[in-house]
Amino acid sequence: MEGKVGDIARLDADVRDVRDAIAHLDQKFDARIDALDKKFDTRINALDQKFDSRFGIVDSRFNALDQKIDRLYLFVLGTLAASIGSLIGVILTLMRLPR
Repeated sequence: MEGKVGDIARLDADVRDVRDAIAHLDQKFDARIDALDKKFDTRINALDQKFDSRFGIVDSRFNALDQKIDRLYLFVLGTLAASIGSLIGVILTLMRLPR
C-alpha cells in the first residue's frame, strides 16, 4: 500500500509540474500574441496615416480642379451671355433701320 501511495504522490507531483509548464507556456503564448498584436496595430496605424495624408493631397488636387472648372464654367456662361446680348443688340438695331 505504501508503494502505491508513493506512486500516486509522484504522479500528482508530475501532473502539477505539467500543469505549471502548461501555464508557463500559456503565458508565453499570450505575451507573444500581445506583442504581435501591438506590432500589427503599429503597422496598421502607420498605413492609415499614410492613406490619410495621400487622401488629403488627392482631395486638395480635386478641390483645385473643381475651382478651375467653376471659373471656366462662369467664363463660358459670361461669354455666352455677352454673345446673346450682342446678338439681341444687333437684331434691335436692324429692326430700327428704315426699310
